[in-house]
Amino acid sequence: MAITVSELTELPHLALDLVAGAAGADTQVRWAHVSDVEDPTPWLEGGELLLTTGMGLPARAGDQTAYLRRLHRAHAVGLVIVPDTAPPLSAALTAVADELGFPVITTLLKQPFQAVSKAVFAANAGPETERMVQHLRMYGVLRGAAAADGPREVLDRLSAVTGLRLAVLREDGRPQLERGGVHPRWEEARAAILALGERAERGLYARLDGDGDRPSAYAIQIDVPVPSRVFLLAEGIAPEAMPDLVALHHIATIVAAQIQSQRAERTMRQRISAALLHEIVDGDAGAAVRARVHSLEVPDDALATVLVRPAAGSELALTDALHDGLLDRDVPALVGTHRGDLIVLAAVDGDPEDVARVARDLVRAAGAGPCAIGVGSAGPLRHAQASYREALVAVGYAQPPDEEIVSFTQLGAALAWLPSEPERLALLVDSTIGPLLAYDREHAADLVRSLRELLQAGRSPSQAARRLHVHRNTLAYRLRKIEALTGRSLESMEDRVELWLGLRAHELRR
Repeated sequence: MAITVSELTELPHLALDLVAGAAGADTQVRWAHVSDVEDPTPWLEGGELLLTTGMGLPARAGDQTAYLRRLHRAHAVGLVIVPDTAPPLSAALTAVADELGFPVITTLLKQPFQAVSKAVFAANAGPETERMVQHLRMYGVLRGAAAADGPREVLDRLSAVTGLRLAVLREDGRPQLERGGVHPRWEEARAAILALGERAERGLYARLDGDGDRPSAYAIQIDVPVPSRVFLLAEGIAPEAMPDLVALHHIATIVAAQIQSQRAERTMRQRISAALLHEIVDGDAGAAVRARVHSLEVPDDALATVLVRPAAGSELALTDALHDGLLDRDVPALVGTHRGDLIVLAAVDGDPEDVARVARDLVRAAGAGPCAIGVGSAGPLRHAQASYREALVAVGYAQPPDEEIVSFTQLGAALAWLPSEPERLALLVDSTIGPLLAYDREHAADLVRSLRELLQAGRSPSQAARRLHVHRNTLAYRLRKIEALTGRSLESMEDRVELWLGLRAHELRR
């Protein structure tokens, strides 16, 4: 049983005199801490009796009361001062001590602080032994983690050993090691973490005080190389009892090992996923591919392609965030890259655009700006290549930031009457924009895109030039070249329709 402030003052060899804050004299003392700095609270965990010669105690009454309130907010349990070396204790300080029930104690100049520390340690020897045994049991959990069913079981074992409620959360408040919704105390924890500023980046902790039915807690950042910051939230067993901070750092070490293991498994899964996508896009959806898709727990009865086109060069950096984010949200999917695009082949239960919106939110959260996103129709695995082609057509019509997501079904009415046979599509392309495609290939030009932007802009040269990031005179030269190569006039409605059909056929064929 820990010793109380009152019991300490009753030990005659310590020569302690309680001068204020008697209402808190029955508080238990977990530790005795010596400090003469003006603000010792960053070094306090809670439950400490602070011992000071008074050199760090301010002389002014207002500053003395502020000093005392800081100690109270840091959950220290009392203050021992040597009055011979301290400034005079103001009436305001003793009044605040009485108001807060925060014991203020004086002692003799020659009385060694070590004697007080020894008395506290001797009284706490039993609890400290139990604490050491608890820490050893936690490392027993770590030794047995390799044989555990999974990270959730490890976390349950740690909870059973410590008596704490433990949660491992990403920076969106959702669980890292399992699926689930936002933790009910995440907003409170997030506010406490933000208040730390840069300290949280160095793996320190935020404290959550108990309130009514809510126990006291700590939120500790876990140092692991994953796309999202990860925090351990540990709640005590009673509102007034803070968890043991040393034990929590041990738990954080064990949890970090579990996250590293999860990260390795996800990295391997993502590589398999990317390789499978390449095979599917290239047209292989046979029995072997189907078996590997099933091994990743992705059902193959209703799959739709979501194609995300971010800023050039950023697709690889976004792959992990998109892959992990979909797993965390219980969306079975394959994720990979192809020709500069991010591809998601996801199992859908409803509208494929729902998955597109989740993908958009994930790439935004990962730091990407507005992206063009195309959505193909859903179907069995053998339909996946067609779904990819549909998404490829649709992404060309997305106009971020105003219109990021375009579904092929939105374009279906306009495309339904184009020929479906590859030979007829090729003939339509060759007879309309074929010369432009050939010129672009030979001269690394951009005539086809310029034509598409002009028609999509309602034949507004200024708007098309802005989208192309070229001068209006440059666009005018390109348009004259288009008319010369195709033998069609952009002033003629009939010619414009034929060119527009050729563009659509080219995109569908591609």
